[in-house]
Amino acid sequence: MRPTRAASRGGWALYELYRTTSRVAAPAVLLWRRLQGLEHPTRWPERLGRPSAARPRPGSPLVWFHAVSLGEGMAALPIVRHCVRLRPGLPVLFTTTTLSSSEVIMDLLPDGVIYQFAPLDCPTAIDSFIGYWKPSLVLLLESELWPNLIMSAAAKGIAVALLNARISLKSFNHWSMPLMFPLVSLMLSKLSLVVPLVSTHGNADVIFMYIYYCCHYSFLIITEYYSSCSFSAATYTTRNHTFCWRFKIWYTQVLSSLS
Repeated sequence: MRPTRAASRGGWALYELYRTTSRVAAPAVLLWRRLQGLEHPTRWPERLGRPSAARPRPGSPLVWFHAVSLGEGMAALPIVRHCVRLRPGLPVLFTTTTLSSSEVIMDLLPDGVIYQFAPLDCPTAIDSFIGYWKPSLVLLLESELWPNLIMSAAAKGIAVALLNARISLKSFNHWSMPLMFPLVSLMLSKLSLVVPLVSTHGNADVIFMYIYYCCHYSFLIITEYYSSCSFSAATYTTRNHTFCWRFKIWYTQVLSSLS
């Protein structure tokens, strides 16, 4: 069922609170991360949404892939390669947030794909990043649900998809709390595609969560894999191929609309 007007108003109120808090906290968070050696010594301004001087923006349209760390980045690589094959020459931007992921991912990306560190989820960094790169499509991996990123992209008419979507039962229970539900419902309602990673051995909470929140808003695809292996970069890469052909249908439709 769709959220009530009261829930919708509550979601916007919570989002404005998050937006204000993130704007104030972001400089301190970035400084702390730099002091801890968690940011690149010279490329840390990219975390504020500033582009790398060595990589100017290519032509339009541009597709932006975002994965938080190495595991999610490795999971995204087959999709990136698949998309590059579908549309040779299409500008693709790939972002992660961690140093360890950047050291590996940059060497594995297809030729021509641009790598940047992702902006912090604060209004100034997100607006600066989107304002410069002007993506036509944002593809998030797994549980990368950042309110400022999603809401800002949606406000600008940019399609946002969540691929390999998954969430733990603990997180689901947390998101379902009365205080969190309006914000999460509002945020997920902005997604145009959700592709959960669903195991035939379980993970029913993943199915329930996305049907519960998204079935009235998003184009929902349920994908299956038949491996009992634990979550890891290697098994992610293998399982990604199980939905590439389904994702191709939606992606091709989006690309045709971008032409």
